[in-house]
Amino acid sequence: MDASRLVTIVGAGGAGKTRLAVEAMTGHHAYPRGRVWFAPLAGVSASEEVADAVLGALGPWEPSLPGAALRGSPRPLDRMANLLTAGEVAPARELLPRVVAASFAGRDIAPAAELMAGLLLLEDDPAGAATALGLSRSIRGVFNEGDPELRALTAVLVGRLGGQEYDRAYRAGAELPRDAALRRLTT
Repeated sequence: MDASRLVTIVGAGGAGKTRLAVEAMTGHHAYPRGRVWFAPLAGVSASEEVADAVLGALGPWEPSLPGAALRGSPRPLDRMANLLTAGEVAPARELLPRVVAASFAGRDIAPAAELMAGLLLLEDDPAGAATALGLSRSIRGVFNEGDPELRALTAVLVGRLGGQEYDRAYRAGAELPRDAALRRLTT
């Protein structure tokens, strides 16, 4: 990675490309200084979407940065939250790969799992939503019970699933090793 500004990994599905990319990225000496980004392209189906996915991985739009005019849209996480609030399921689902990429770039991947939980609830998959909240816990190491939005989402899920079913689905995500939770989030 020191010899090239862009590294692309290609291969058959299930070969371990995402795991290799995440391991290479987080192990690189420039990663702690914020100079290495991961842009998962698994959800990108058209060539015109590649630039958005890569720019989403670079993080928030900053007007003071050179080239900011090229990135003139809100952060993918904010866009997804707005879409979920508006009940816009299809555009939120389409945006999810960029949300994951932006979360990797920001070094806190758990918010992508939390937004995925909101999306799955809107898609009428409360068990999947509870599992996504569990992924958030696995990735971050703790579940932010103090966050009022997460408390509200948890209450809705417990109401829909019942306490035992919610716990079972949540544990399905929370008990995964962090690497497995990251893989599940990026597929």
